Amino acid sequence: MRKIRLLFFVFSILFVAGCKDEITKPSQKGNPPGYQVDIAWPSLSKSSWPVYHADPQNTGRVKTGSTVSGYLYKNIPALNMECGIITGNDSMFFFTSGPNHCIVAMKYNGDTLWKSPLAAGLSSTPVACADGSIIYALGKTVTKLDKTGNMVWTYPLPLVKSASSLTIDKNGNIYLIDYTGTLYCLSSSGALLWSRYESSYSNSIANTFSFSTDGNTLYIAGSKKMVHAIDIRNNMEKWSFGDGLLRNAPLIDSDDNLFIIAPPNFQADSLYVYSINKEGQIRWKVKINTTYDLWDCNATIDRNGNIYFGMDTVYSYTNAGQALTEHGLLLYPFFRGTSVYMIK
Repeated sequence: MRKIRLLFFVFSILFVAGCKDEITKPSQKGNPPGYQVDIAWPSLSKSSWPVYHADPQNTGRVKTGSTVSGYLYKNIPALNMECGIITGNDSMFFFTSGPNHCIVAMKYNGDTLWKSPLAAGLSSTPVACADGSIIYALGKTVTKLDKTGNMVWTYPLPLVKSASSLTIDKNGNIYLIDYTGTLYCLSSSGALLWSRYESSYSNSIANTFSFSTDGNTLYIAGSKKMVHAIDIRNNMEKWSFGDGLLRNAPLIDSDDNLFIIAPPNFQADSLYVYSINKEGQIRWKVKINTTYDLWDCNATIDRNGNIYFGMDTVYSYTNAGQALTEHGLLLYPFFRGTSVYMIK
C-alpha cells in the first residue's frame, strides 16, 4: 500500500517566498526575467496547499513568507492513505485514513475536528474551497462536504467505472475526467454545465489538470497527445501538443509557459524536458540521461523560475533551459510511510 507523508507541504527542493494577493507582472516590480509570482485563485482556500501540488498551476511551491527549520514536531498515524494532503481555512488540514476509510479534518495542533466516512480508499486529492468546504471524486460520484464534514451535494457520474483527479476554476466550477475519457464541468452547486469527450484525455493518473494564470485555459495530460489546451469559456480545444503519453499535468509559470517531462513518440528509452508557450509551441527542450522513470514525477518551480525534478538525483534548469547543478539528493523515500509528519 502506498503511504504519503506530509512534510508540512514542503517538498525537499521547494523555495519559499512571500505571498502576493494578485497577479503582478515582473516588469511592474523590477523583477528579473522569469521571476515567479503567486496567482490569486478566489475559489480556493487561502491556505498554503489547498490542492494537489499546491495550486492550479501545478507549481509545487508553498505560498508563505516563513522559513522551515526541518524540526519534526508531530507524527500522526494515517494508515491506508492513498491521496495527497490539503490545507484549508483556520489552520486545518485534511487527509484520508483507514482501515475504515474516511476523510479526517484536523487542526495543526493535532486535534481532530471531524471524520467523514468513505465507501473506499480515495485515490485522487480533494480540493479545499474558499468557503471552508472540500470537494472530492470517488467511484461514480463527486461529493462536496461543508466545513463541518456534512454533505452539501453529490453528483452521480453516468455509467462509468470511476473518476480521475479534479480541479477548480476561479469561479468555483469543478472539472474531472471519467474512465471513458469524458471531461465534465460542474458548477459550484453540483450541476452539470457541459461535458466533452476525447479518447486521449488521461484518467489513470493522480494529477491530470493545470490552469493558465487567467483561468480561461485548462491543460489536460493526454495518453495520445501529451497536452490538450481547452478553452473553458467556449468548451473547445485550442491546441494539442506532442505524440506521446504524459503522466502528470504541465507545470505553468506566471508567464504562462508550460513545462512537461515526457518521452516523445512513446519512446520509453528517451526522456525530454519541454518548455512550451501558451500557443503550444516549443520554447526549448532538453534530453535527460537517466535510468529512472522520471516522467512519472512532478516538477516544481522556484521564485526565480528555475524548475526542479528527480528521484535519486535532483535535476534543475533555468526558465530559459540552461542546466543548473545536479544535487545527489535521495527524494523518493520521503513519499513512503504510515504517518503524517508535521515539520516546522
